[in-house]
Amino acid sequence: MQISSPWKTWWKHALQPEFEGWSIAVRLFGEVSDNVVTEETPCEPVNEYETTKLQIEDLIKAKAHGHFEVAILRPTAVFGPGSKNLLKLAGDLTAGSGFLNYLKSCLYGSRRMNLVYVDTVVSALLFLAFTAQEMNGDTFIISDDEYPINNYRDIETYLIKEFGCVDYPVPRIPLPPFLLSLMLKLAGRSNSNPNRVYQSEKIRRMGFQKKTTFETGLSSFADWYRRSCLLMEQKG
Repeated sequence: MQISSPWKTWWKHALQPEFEGWSIAVRLFGEVSDNVVTEETPCEPVNEYETTKLQIEDLIKAKAHGHFEVAILRPTAVFGPGSKNLLKLAGDLTAGSGFLNYLKSCLYGSRRMNLVYVDTVVSALLFLAFTAQEMNGDTFIISDDEYPINNYRDIETYLIKEFGCVDYPVPRIPLPPFLLSLMLKLAGRSNSNPNRVYQSEKIRRMGFQKKTTFETGLSSFADWYRRSCLLMEQKG
């Protein structure tokens, strides 16, 4: 597909990965068409990275069988103070082009971000490590997708306020979701479904309870970014 200037620059900017640290849960499921992904959703890896990750899981479970207990935790996009996830969005909002940010906001709209706070992931790991229930290669997803705010538009709006950025002078024009899905496919993304969410019901049914809310995680990230990144930018 040929893209002419000036749209070529925007295309590259808009589809640049929002997350540098895509985690196992997001990558292993590949091109599944389901809007709601659970542990029972068949994985459809589409590249070597995804295939290798799935093979590693299978190898661990096979070697553990009959020798020791093992459980697989699949987090979605982990974020928190010091993490790479959300760092690009924060950088774009505080130091990027307002025009490009506006176009991207119109394109991404309410696309699900599939973020999960790092404290929640650690709590889930400890829960599985010390549970009295026997683990025989069980797989668990941990995500914060049950929070409605876990989408591009709401997180962008939250960070704009937290960082004291000037909001866009004109209302965002929502573009149809199929356009974003098409562009993601053309860019070679495994997950081109803007509405995909990952459920953590299985680990919750075992008794796991989150100790930290998603909003608390966003606040912690924003506080860290203000103290670290914004301060360095101002000094520079």
